[in-house]
Amino acid sequence: MIDATLACPTEVAAEHTLELVPLSMLGAGQSGRIGGLFGPAEQVHRLRELGLRDGAVVQMVRPGRTCIIRLDGQKLGFRGDEATGVLVHTGPQGRRVRWGA
Repeated sequence: MIDATLACPTEVAAEHTLELVPLSMLGAGQSGRIGGLFGPAEQVHRLRELGLRDGAVVQMVRPGRTCIIRLDGQKLGFRGDEATGVLVHTGPQGRRVRWGA
């Protein structure tokens, strides 16, 4: 796992530390914000076309080999290799997070 710290004053930085993990690591009901995409250029392009852009909020509906996520009110299915190429920022200790609109 990779730790990513948001740009903020050092005295409050610890409160704003989020983990960056593969989408496939989220449990059912967990949410996060897209932090990056990697993989073959065609796959990254396709994921962006589907709405998986930096900052987009996603929620894991059903984890597994073929996972289902919720994005902008829509449900999308991904094979494991596609979900692994999507990195998300999660809340502290991987808790369920509710992001503002």
